Amino acid sequence: MGGGGKDCRATHWVVLQWCGTSSCEHLPAGLAETRETMISRSMTHLFTRRMRLLACAAALTVAALLALCGCGASSLSTPTTTFPQATIVGPQTFLNDSAAATAALRDFVNALSGNGPTLSSAQAKAISPLLDAALGRAQLERARLSQEHIDDARLEAQRQAVIGPFGAVVSEMVTITGFAHSGNAVALTHQLGTLRTQLAALSQAGL
Repeated sequence: MGGGGKDCRATHWVVLQWCGTSSCEHLPAGLAETRETMISRSMTHLFTRRMRLLACAAALTVAALLALCGCGASSLSTPTTTFPQATIVGPQTFLNDSAAATAALRDFVNALSGNGPTLSSAQAKAISPLLDAALGRAQLERARLSQEHIDDARLEAQRQAVIGPFGAVVSEMVTITGFAHSGNAVALTHQLGTLRTQLAALSQAGL
């Protein structure tokens, strides 16, 4: 095969790089295909994939957020008040608070996902009361987790590890809720990527 074959492979490699992979194992089997056919096939694949990514971006982000939030223990009691500073609590109280925090995060993301992959200004305003409710519960749990100290060394270390990341998530929830109230659906959708990053960090910390 002459220089044309090298051009074909180089063109396909560039397309693969743009799509997020440089693996040669996905090259077409028919290396004898004409340069025009290979370029056409590569660009068609590129265009199709790009359009799918754009169409599904919001839906994929929300799905990722739901996965990161995990499943809360709904059978545990839901806390309703804060503590005095530096209150010593038992392991069960911490587990209850952790479950309530996770449930608040899930409700927040569920509210965001209720309109599918697209969100209009009117829809953003409509879900703001649901976001308010979930945010309020998350803020309560942030306060409780900051105030309590657990009489179990392992769980106390876990509590200390999640306080910072949880605070970052709650701050992001405040920003998103503000966009919902103002009907700024574009900014709200854009902010979901940051929320996903913050939730991943929180999950890594142990909540």
